[in-house]
Amino acid sequence: MNEIFDKLLIRIILCALIFLILYSYRYMHFLFFKKIKHFSLRSIYPEKNLPHALFLISRLVGFVLILGGQKVELSNGLLSAVFNLLFDSGLLVILYLISIYVFESIVLYSFTIEDEIIRRKNLSFSIVSSGLSLSAAVIVSSISEISEGSLFDLSFLWLLTLVLFGLSTKLFDLIFKFNLTRSIVQHHLPSAFHYIGFIAAWVIILSSIINHKIIGHQEYILKTLLDMVLNVIIFPIFFIGVSKLFYINKFRNLNDNKEEQISSFGTLEGILLFASAILTVMITSKIQFGSFYPTL
Repeated sequence: MNEIFDKLLIRIILCALIFLILYSYRYMHFLFFKKIKHFSLRSIYPEKNLPHALFLISRLVGFVLILGGQKVELSNGLLSAVFNLLFDSGLLVILYLISIYVFESIVLYSFTIEDEIIRRKNLSFSIVSSGLSLSAAVIVSSISEISEGSLFDLSFLWLLTLVLFGLSTKLFDLIFKFNLTRSIVQHHLPSAFHYIGFIAAWVIILSSIINHKIIGHQEYILKTLLDMVLNVIIFPIFFIGVSKLFYINKFRNLNDNKEEQISSFGTLEGILLFASAILTVMITSKIQFGSFYPTL
């Protein structure tokens, strides 16, 4: 009976520790945004400024995704477990915030938080920024698990994924012949959802291609690039195939159609990108051949 209460007490202590970590994370945001006028962390009113609330909540959810993936090992004592949790969480938060900064510097370089969130209350900007935040959280959480406690491997994986995802964020305008910056300026929500679908699809694929054991770093990079090529080959098959199968077609001449109709297709295409990525990963990562060798 005493053992049950002892374990309960330890869990309560760890709950208090998590709240301390969350408060520290909130304070770090205060340091980041204290120069921005009227950007308050003391009160959030979604009904007054939804972009402001979404902007902050997405970063909180991203941090929770990272923190929730941490394991607490008590075999070496409570103090050791507390120290390891604080150290690992602090390191991952730093990588998370730097990742957000890099991604937003690439995608949202023409905008400032003060202008878009506080003055214009631009929901489209907030949606894209939230998508980048959650993408950074998923990536950091994935590399933390793959690195298995190695700081060198964690740094290596973080730099590799930073480059791969950073490059992919610029492909949207090239692939879809679409100006995301202009759409954000126009507060165009369907375009924001379209972009969210695109980066969500890429995060799913990226998390899949890096998910293998590190034996040698050169071999790891080579296998990752080969897996990326395989996913690039399979992904269009599903994306085009699903569109054709369910008769989802883009207008032949967008200039001759209403903006509302074009916007609706952008939202739908974002969902198709996400669904196609899930199917692609199933084919490229979930099939185990074992000793089977295909013969014709």
